[in-house]
Amino acid sequence: MQISEEAFQKLEKYKPKIKEAKERYLKALAKQKQIEKIDRECKEVVLKNNDFKYEKRYALEELKKIIREPNHDYLMKDTEFTDYLKLVHEERLKRGLYAPDWNTTSDYKSHKELREARQNLINVALDSLTGNLQKDLEPLRNDYFYKITDKFVDTVLRLDC
Repeated sequence: MQISEEAFQKLEKYKPKIKEAKERYLKALAKQKQIEKIDRECKEVVLKNNDFKYEKRYALEELKKIIREPNHDYLMKDTEFTDYLKLVHEERLKRGLYAPDWNTTSDYKSHKELREARQNLINVALDSLTGNLQKDLEPLRNDYFYKITDKFVDTVLRLDC
């Protein structure tokens, strides 16, 4: 496949913009991953130091009725869940994660930043294309095609810019 001079010039023009968008996305992704890691650690500490029980309908024998795994916190009794969230919020604050209240996730800002950086990366990459390729990939600007968009983002991240 041969690239036209126009397409080549456009790609060259967009290289710095793509590089900047990639860096912004990767920074936002690293921040999100770090917050998720700290958040999980906070939940683990709270579950280790407290005996929150499974809702009876989920309390299988092998689960021993006490929740120790953060992935199971949604199976907690409703009456205990609020207390659990408040304790997790306190633990997050001790570790430097800010949320305005116990009912807000610790990634409420970073998740939005990551989505915006991802969308910016997609938009800049699509803007750098020409002709039918740009027209064919235009639907990736919205989130309806999430699996394909993920592959596109992965491809853009692999570009040498």
